Amino acid sequence: MLDEPSSHDDHDTPPPPRWPQPGERLGVWRVGTAWREVESGRWMTVAHSLTQQPAQALVYRLREDAEAVLMRFAEDSTRLAEFRDPAFRAALDSGLSAQGLPYLVVEPLDGRPLLPDALELPLKQRMALLAEFVALLARARAQGLVLRELDPGMLWLDERATLHWLGQGLSPADSRPGPGRVRAAQPYAGAARADTPGGEAHALGRLLCLLVNGRLPAGELPASAQQPGHPVRSLSAWLSLRAEERETLDALLRLALSGRFDGQALVRAVQDWIEGRFIPPPTLRPEESEPQPPAPSPARLSPRAPPAEARAWTPSRPPWPVVLAAACLVASLAWLAWRSWG
Repeated sequence: MLDEPSSHDDHDTPPPPRWPQPGERLGVWRVGTAWREVESGRWMTVAHSLTQQPAQALVYRLREDAEAVLMRFAEDSTRLAEFRDPAFRAALDSGLSAQGLPYLVVEPLDGRPLLPDALELPLKQRMALLAEFVALLARARAQGLVLRELDPGMLWLDERATLHWLGQGLSPADSRPGPGRVRAAQPYAGAARADTPGGEAHALGRLLCLLVNGRLPAGELPASAQQPGHPVRSLSAWLSLRAEERETLDALLRLALSGRFDGQALVRAVQDWIEGRFIPPPTLRPEESEPQPPAPSPARLSPRAPPAEARAWTPSRPPWPVVLAAACLVASLAWLAWRSWG
């Protein structure tokens, strides 16, 4: 299995946020109950103060996310509201809580956040969710939208275990990138921006890791990053696989994290693994293989110092005292034989 994430010191952990309490206001919305926590914040039920319209709000745990959340909502909300897709729900509202935490309000969805609940599903069913996400991206791209960031807290499963995407993360392809990513989305977007082919490939590879292991490997995270882990659930699924399945799945995850697969290619590779037909490539392409140190040139070899292979096969000459002793022994034996026959 891919490496486990390294532990972090206590002083690297930010202080717990002051969450809005039931009855408090989020703009025109009144908080009901704090429902579920995700990496980026806490989902809460809310209702409109005048119309009593039910909704749910994601209150982010970091104030530093305010610019990314509020500015992107202001710039993209109109276009996102026009994207009518059963698997996507655009944000209805945004703002700052009384404690200064940014929040997004979306239509209610009967279900639960993808993590950690998805880890209760069979492994192959979890992996198949990637195809649903890639299909959603393709439909969004057809409407002129691209992936800007991937916040796992925005991914939900409904009661039928169908994947949904709530809130933000998509933006018009012709819009400027705008402010930085939400902090919880940064490790999942890769080195490149998510709206580039390389960035999207990295994001999809990281999503596949979440669906398989519930976490990212340590090498894919900055030293200061925090992420929840669910090792017991993922480990039990891992150990239930045959040795060959574990080996090929590990190879698939490493290829996915390399960013070499676009969305459709990664979905095909995942489907091949589910059906037992995935064969990892034996090596990387020649231009991607690690350079090997050049072999020593024969012209540079000293005639007095032959290579080790040559020395190993060259018969060595015995020292002259040994030769003289052997000759004396042979002569003595010959003289004794001649006396006995004489």
